[in-house]
Amino acid sequence: MKKLLVVLSPLVFAAVAGCNPAETAGPPDRGTSPDASLAAADRLDPGLATQSDSATVAKPKPLEIPEMPVGEAEDGGLSIAQVMQVAHETRFYRNLLKSPVNPEAVAFMQAIYADLPKRESPSGDQADWVERATKLVAAVDAFAAGDDNANSLYKRAVNCNSCHGRHRG
Repeated sequence: MKKLLVVLSPLVFAAVAGCNPAETAGPPDRGTSPDASLAAADRLDPGLATQSDSATVAKPKPLEIPEMPVGEAEDGGLSIAQVMQVAHETRFYRNLLKSPVNPEAVAFMQAIYADLPKRESPSGDQADWVERATKLVAAVDAFAAGDDNANSLYKRAVNCNSCHGRHRG
C-alpha cells in the first residue's frame, strides 16, 4: 500500500494542481530534485526564484595597489621605513595570504621587498637582519614561482614582533 502511494503521489499532486504530470514535480520529500520542485513552483508562481537565479557568484573586489613611493635611501631604493609603511601599515601584505594569490600583488611585494636585505638594521645584529630580510624576499619569490609552501614560508618570514624586537630603532 505504501509503495502504491509513493507511485501515485506525483499523479495526485498533478491532478490537484491541474497540471500535466510530466510538467509538474512531486512534493520535495518524494525523491524529486530540489531544482525540479523549484522549477514547478516557478511555473505556478513566477515570483519565486529558482536556485540557478539565486546562485549568483560575487565578483572579487579589484586589487588596489598602493602607489610606489620615491626611494629615500642613498641608492634611490626604498628605506626600511618606507617598506614597512607601504607594505605593512597599509596591510597590503595580507593580499599574499588570500587564495588565490593575485600575481599583481606578488609583483608589487617583490618590488617593495627587493632592497630590504641591502639596508642597514637600525639596531641589533646586521647578519640577523640580512637573514630575515632575505627570507622575506625568498618567500615572496616562492609565490611568484607557484611553490605550494609559499604561504607558510611567508607567514614565518613576515613575523613582525620577532623582527621588531630585535631590529626596530
